Amino acid sequence: MDALLAEIIPNYAKLKIWKGEALESATLTGFADYLITPSYAYMKTPLLCAAEAKRDDFTKGRAQCLAELMACRKKNQVEGYDLDLFGFVSNGRRWLFIS
Repeated sequence: MDALLAEIIPNYAKLKIWKGEALESATLTGFADYLITPSYAYMKTPLLCAAEAKRDDFTKGRAQCLAELMACRKKNQVEGYDLDLFGFVSNGRRWLFIS
């Protein structure tokens, strides 16, 4: 996943990837494998996409990704953003997209 995101994101100068970043809302706490945000020197809303890298446990990956998307939505709403969010789970061969 690192190689794929490293290949794609440089084509979008306004985006930045945060890897292993803490993510919490009033009810959820954890670490996101990857978060995609606008490009700032620090992580700032709006949070746009959450990704989970999983070997082959797509059930657990989907649950984690949905929780991350819920936390992203809450953080965005606190800052006044109401955006469509996107998430995905991958093992490098198979992809599950969530929106």
